[in-house]
Formats: sequence, structure tokens, C-alpha cells
Amino acid sequence: MRSLKASERKLIHLSGTITQSRIAKAGTTLKSQLPVNSSVMVRLFSIYVEMAQNVLRHSIPTECQDTELTAPGDVWVIESDNAYVIVTENPSRPENIAAVQARLAELTSLNADELRTLSRERLRQRPASGDRGAGIGLIEIARRTSGPLICEFKNDNSGNPLLRMTATIDKIKL
Repeated sequence: MRSLKASERKLIHLSGTITQSRIAKAGTTLKSQLPVNSSVMVRLFSIYVEMAQNVLRHSIPTECQDTELTAPGDVWVIESDNAYVIVTENPSRPENIAAVQARLAELTSLNADELRTLSRERLRQRPASGDRGAGIGLIEIARRTSGPLICEFKNDNSGNPLLRMTATIDKIKL
């Protein structure tokens, strides 16, 4: 993760083993730091949950410990003067890189109305074989962000791919 700028403040950071209970606990902490019942809180919290769930469901390796799914990764929520930034990073399979990049290229090419239509279509469809959800998580993240959802792959120290996703919510547009 990049160093924080002087104008930035880390609201939460989950690192290491990500679990549903850690996501929920950090979510409670995040909510306590946001304006109560504001559109800011709703958008930021929903994006945080979707992105953290993506780490939990799509990171490798995922395991079950005491009936709870666990996965390695990082989740940051950062506040600056003008925006909130949510960043996730997790190990990914090399064979998933092209599919993720193509999916995000498709989503970033769509406008708000097209994203809404696509979301509705996906909700009516059955999940593809092997999918772990309805496939609308990235669509919903793209709908709620102020700019494009950014996806980057880099290699860790062992040469394995890490997926980093960044979503920004401008405070001014809210």
C-alpha cells in the first residue's frame, strides 16, 4: 500500500486473514466514523462490504476454519479532504487475470443507466456454474463509485499475482 498523504486518514485496515466476522467488526468501526444515516455512509459502507467480500470469496487460498471461510488479503478505507478511497489486495490465480481485466474493462465502458440495466439483468439470471454469487458485486461497486473502478495486478515477492482494486467516492458529489 502506498504511504498516506498528510491530508489522508486511515479509517480501517484489515490485514492478514480475512473472515466474515472481521469484515463485520471493521464495518461497525467504519460506521462509527461516518456521518449518521447519510448517503455517504450508505455508499461507502456498501462498497466496503462488496470489496471485502470479494477478497474473502476470490482470494487464494481460501480455507474453512471452525466453519468460517478465511482468506488472505488486505482491505483499507482511507479518508481525504475530498474523497473516500477503498483499496483491497489479495492473491489471485494467474488464470483469472485476463477474465478480471476483461470484466472491469466492460464495466468501465458503461454509463450509469447501462450499469443499472446490467445489474437488473444479472439478478434475473442464474449464477454460472462454479460462481460464488449472482455476479453483481463488481457491477454494484462500479455503480456506486465516483470514478472508474481500478484494477491492477502486480507480483508478490514470490512472483505470484496480487489483485489490487481501488474505488473512490468523491465527497463533493454526495
